[in-house]
Amino acid sequence: MFTDIKQMRSQLFLSKICVGLAFVAATCLAQTLDTGILGTVTDPNGAVIPGASVTISEPETGLVRTDITGPEGGYEVRYLRPGHYVIEVRAAGFRSERHTGIDLQISRLARIDMALQVGEVRETVEVSSAGAILQTENATLGGVVAPERVVNLPLNGRNFLQLSNLTPGVVVREESNAERTRVLANGARDVWMQVNINGITAVNNRHNFVNFYPSIDAIQEFKVQSGNYSAEYGGNAGANVNVQLRSGTNQFHGAAFEFLRNNALDARGYFRPQPLPKDILHRNQFGAVLAGPVRKDKTFFMVDYEGQRTIIERAATSVVLTPPQRQGNFSALSTPNTDPLSGSPFPVTR
Repeated sequence: MFTDIKQMRSQLFLSKICVGLAFVAATCLAQTLDTGILGTVTDPNGAVIPGASVTISEPETGLVRTDITGPEGGYEVRYLRPGHYVIEVRAAGFRSERHTGIDLQISRLARIDMALQVGEVRETVEVSSAGAILQTENATLGGVVAPERVVNLPLNGRNFLQLSNLTPGVVVREESNAERTRVLANGARDVWMQVNINGITAVNNRHNFVNFYPSIDAIQEFKVQSGNYSAEYGGNAGANVNVQLRSGTNQFHGAAFEFLRNNALDARGYFRPQPLPKDILHRNQFGAVLAGPVRKDKTFFMVDYEGQRTIIERAATSVVLTPPQRQGNFSALSTPNTDPLSGSPFPVTR
């Protein structure tokens, strides 16, 4: 019997630090082609309206994108950042129409069709689109983990990839105390996974696992695609995780946190009865995130820091050779050792 004691004192896991001095312009494009808004503009009789002006704006950042409907009345704006959008359509001889409350999720094409009413352009019809937007533009299998789930669901170790389990058919495998994480989808091999953070791969190129984890508070949302996703993602044929970090807005937002685990608050392990001491675990995860404007409606920043301090001591047992056995003397054994090839007992050395 022996005791294996492991101690990690005042360790700062650099892989858990996301210092994002990310000065993001409001006009900066998103990282995926299929994050956008499209639709068709028609009149009250269903006939298409070409040449209508479509304005898509994000009030939180002042982002404004415009498009003109084509001969078939269609408009399309791609490379948008996930967020809350407003759409306004104007056409000569029709009332303007304004849709608010459009919640655009990552890697999703939102179809917003509009039927304009005959009237003066200065008259505006306002429609609230607070309801859920169905995915009708492609057959991608997967699901979006929204900000409410990212922040509020409990996570041991604050590894955001654990939330991938919320997607049907997806399994998460953590190795070496969550220092390496793999995501499997629908029975595909774990070496086929791909994780992108703001469009940049976060997967170890040699062994195909993730060992860099942005802080939960720095993530806006992410989507786990388990099949039928478009060729733009490429890289591998298994689970594909696309992560969008938070961006600053025209208002300052910040938060500070600390999560504590301590053996003084833990129950005694079943295999460590009195008078043996309990295993030692002291873990502190702490940090802060701050985001806001550098120049209103133009440039924003987001800074995030997360640190971890851990002390671990665990007792374990194992079978080891006694001093006589190390010299080849196994006479103390009640059952003689036999050669697995011949079945004959090994000679006893005294």
